[in-house]
Amino acid sequence: MPFIAIFVTHCGQNWGFWTLMTEIPSYMSDIMKYDIKDNSLLSALPYFVLWILSFFFSPLADFLIVRHYLSIGNVRKIFNSIGLIIPAIALVCLGFVDSSQKDLALGLLVVAVGFNAAVYSGFNVNHIDLSPNHAGPLMGITNSLSNVVSIIAPLAIKVIPYEQTDLLLWRYVFWISAGIYVVTDLFYVVYASGEVQSWNDETDKMEGSKEEDNEKF
Repeated sequence: MPFIAIFVTHCGQNWGFWTLMTEIPSYMSDIMKYDIKDNSLLSALPYFVLWILSFFFSPLADFLIVRHYLSIGNVRKIFNSIGLIIPAIALVCLGFVDSSQKDLALGLLVVAVGFNAAVYSGFNVNHIDLSPNHAGPLMGITNSLSNVVSIIAPLAIKVIPYEQTDLLLWRYVFWISAGIYVVTDLFYVVYASGEVQSWNDETDKMEGSKEEDNEKF
């Protein structure tokens, strides 16, 4: 279940992240009415803030673990919740903002994307906690399968029968992403772990058994 928790959360993260990545320029243009020049710069601002905050959250998480203030599992759960619940709240609020509140809308987008940096100290590094021996393949599995969600999420917006210029469309887009963030984070908080799993040593046991068999022959 701890590994499934990572996978579920990875899918939820990719849904919200890639929805915003692909649709923020359209939102800034169609709803906030920014021109092309301002749109390009302001659409990049939330991701610049995400980059900056990643340098804050990651050392803080390591500090809490190294100083034994919190267990690895609790640190992963707390930072994962910071990275998903705070953006979810910002996205819900963003659904109520109209074109007359451009600065507020931009601020909420910065919060929704920027605080997402905390997940890099949450589920995104949790693979190596569960299994140092198999962390690479585990990341390969969750990253590959969750990227299917990255493709589906932007396409799902096209299914909603509203025009790009309709604020109601964007309310649905933001609230669906917020709901997925919350549900997947709750799943992670319940089932995630920071402990090395018993199956981490299965390869070593198998190799040991082979060596014993070879010695017998």
